[in-house]
Amino acid sequence: MSAQPTTNSAIPLAGLLLLAAIGNYLWPSPSLDSYRPEVTINKAQLKGLVDEVPARLWQDPIKAVEHFHKDVDNFKFGFTTLEKKEIIDGNTKVLAVLLPGGEYAEIEERRKRRRYATIAALLASGYAPKLNDGIKFIPFVENNDDVEKGKYLKSKVNSKTILTPYEVFEYEVRHHSHDSKNAKPIMSKKAIVVWISEKHLKETKILLNIQSFVYNVLDNVFEYSNEKPPKFSIIGPSSSSTLLNLAKEIRVQNDYPNQLLEKIYSPIATIPDNVLLKNLTSGLDDDDKKSKLTYWDTVFTRLIARDDMKANVLIGELENRIKNFKPSDVVIVSEMDSHYGRNLRKIFEDKLKPDNEEQRESKFVGYYRGIDGRTVTVGTSENNGPKFDSENPGEDSTESKIKKPIGDAQYDYLRRLSDKIRKYRPKAIGIFGNDVYDKLLILRALRKNFPTTLFFTTDLDARLLHPGEFRYTRNMLVASGYGLELNTFKDKNSKLLEDYQEAIPPFRDSYQTSLYYATRKALSFEKDFGFDKYMLSAEKVKGGEELTLLYEVSRNGAHLINRHDRNAPGELKLFSKYLLIVFFFGVNCILFSITVKKLVPSPNTVGNSKQLYSYFIDRLHIMEKSIL
Repeated sequence: MSAQPTTNSAIPLAGLLLLAAIGNYLWPSPSLDSYRPEVTINKAQLKGLVDEVPARLWQDPIKAVEHFHKDVDNFKFGFTTLEKKEIIDGNTKVLAVLLPGGEYAEIEERRKRRRYATIAALLASGYAPKLNDGIKFIPFVENNDDVEKGKYLKSKVNSKTILTPYEVFEYEVRHHSHDSKNAKPIMSKKAIVVWISEKHLKETKILLNIQSFVYNVLDNVFEYSNEKPPKFSIIGPSSSSTLLNLAKEIRVQNDYPNQLLEKIYSPIATIPDNVLLKNLTSGLDDDDKKSKLTYWDTVFTRLIARDDMKANVLIGELENRIKNFKPSDVVIVSEMDSHYGRNLRKIFEDKLKPDNEEQRESKFVGYYRGIDGRTVTVGTSENNGPKFDSENPGEDSTESKIKKPIGDAQYDYLRRLSDKIRKYRPKAIGIFGNDVYDKLLILRALRKNFPTTLFFTTDLDARLLHPGEFRYTRNMLVASGYGLELNTFKDKNSKLLEDYQEAIPPFRDSYQTSLYYATRKALSFEKDFGFDKYMLSAEKVKGGEELTLLYEVSRNGAHLINRHDRNAPGELKLFSKYLLIVFFFGVNCILFSITVKKLVPSPNTVGNSKQLYSYFIDRLHIMEKSIL
């Protein structure tokens, strides 16, 4: 009987080795799960904590304290004497950080992110928390002047009591290399952060309310070394509506009772300057207007791109990408139940007004927030993370999974929303809103029906860059005031010029970066570390919109496309990288086929198989290094 030819079995063996090698190279990262057990404590243990609750430095400060409040109702507050007060002087940095109020998951996530960014800025500036695994709090009584100082601290905490979280930070010796030659002498040994929920601020007398919260903490917890309280700065507000009310309040005041206010740093609100200044000066004569504007310029500092700036940058990019661009090429999908969504849509439509009567206007389609139908429920949840209707959040729905038009979930509206947009035949679709969960749902609903349409939005968020969402967010344009970190700009040799974020990893969204920047400015480091140079020069974009960055979502993350040095040597464009991958893969396939013929005279030889496998892995590593 003649022997079987050896060449027939070499091909399947080579194929198996090839698949194994590719699988080894492209195998996904292991799941980042933890075996840390959950810990629960009883009410008796909570009562022993008196004026603090357990909390990680990234936890939502409002929720941490309010949960304590609910679990230990009618509990007497822990201060019994005021003799052990900590001494502070007039140079102590006091920051009132305004947080969004509300119980929805998105609001809670924002509070977590903003505490993370604020504490990150303090740590990068050399301040360390006195309490690393907890957060302090104090009850707030509105009529503070009518209560003997310290007396109410012994009263019962009930459902009407407002608990104010606060944290104390102490300055430590700095060790950062670029600080030593430029940093100013440290005048403050302490920094105090008071966390204030905007839901407790009234629409009138906002400044007075904030001041009451701050000095409720300072007067009852600390003692002033020179009998003069330190001034405070505000980091916020956390919404444009609160900022408008704040400007209106300053307009109607004839005197300025807030002499203790040092500065207002605004890293979140994006309302255009003209609308804000109208609220500040409307109805005033020239002298009063000049006086108000002078005071406003003294105390108010804006640190984020406004909505009109983002609209200018997006429209400019649409004009570059869409041939014979006209307003009717655009459909705007926007929140109808938020000031942010309505205002941004109006700004965009005003800037897209047709040049002549023959052109049609852009179209608008609206939606309500909370498309998934998830609301606030009473009780506790074992898993506070995001939940999806399927194990894979990016999985397309089949006919059997089409949502019925009943109940809390609004999925069925998305289906009809998509059908309505199809009638307009858009070349670009803008999605405007401050709830990223809704943005992602809308993208999933529209991408299949509009595969070649250009999508755009505002405010960079890491959720848009998640690999599971890439099939929907790919090539999406994102206009944003910041990226996910401050230390992203490079010179012509792709060298990192400054590391303003230092040991802090990239954030989850651009507002965290803005808040980090604002906190560092409030701590008096802004000029010495060249933040202004970073903002106005290193990331300057076309059209003078120096505070607005434009990104495109790619497989490698958010690709900045409007840098002044976008074609700088040493920076490969994304398309060029993909061409290199195809080229190297083709070359290696040819080399692999040649190697198979040489190394596999006998496919049953284990040594040859291992040699072939090792060779291919080596070639893949060479290809990877060449690309990177």
